[in-house]
Amino acid sequence: MDRQRNFLIKADIEAIHHRLTTYLKEEKDVRGYVDEKGWAHAPAHASDAVEDLAQSPYMDETALRELLDSLAVKITDSSAVYIHDEDQRIAHAVVSIVRCKLLNKSDLAAWIAALEQACIDQTGERSYVEISRISMNVRVFLQTLYLVIRKEEQDPFPLVRELVLNALEKE
Repeated sequence: MDRQRNFLIKADIEAIHHRLTTYLKEEKDVRGYVDEKGWAHAPAHASDAVEDLAQSPYMDETALRELLDSLAVKITDSSAVYIHDEDQRIAHAVVSIVRCKLLNKSDLAAWIAALEQACIDQTGERSYVEISRISMNVRVFLQTLYLVIRKEEQDPFPLVRELVLNALEKE
């Protein structure tokens, strides 16, 4: 991105943000490695873009919340269990967002709670397999996020660590 020398203007960053959040919400192909074709890996590659975009000085609280919500869509996808380190890439994107220190405790708690709620079929519309996939993806993501931030002592990482650990203990 343009972290060393800002060459993108705010309108460029806003356009990238819009396209990226839309892509994360609408992309249906979550395959990782595809035999005879190579890497598809849309969730991982999009997470890398989120990691960079979050570091832009033009990102505000609303934009960061939208990035988190878009990542949650991928974490809670019921079409596949992630097996190609997608959890690592998404966790690093989340760390980049949290490191901005623009989100408050209620934002972070609500986001973790939304991940937990996705594991519960409140409408009866999802199959057992779909709920199992979502639960696996959420659990592995939270475990990975916990490990990634376990030694981070600057605020708000202790809070995030506590929220993640509480969510994992409910499993």
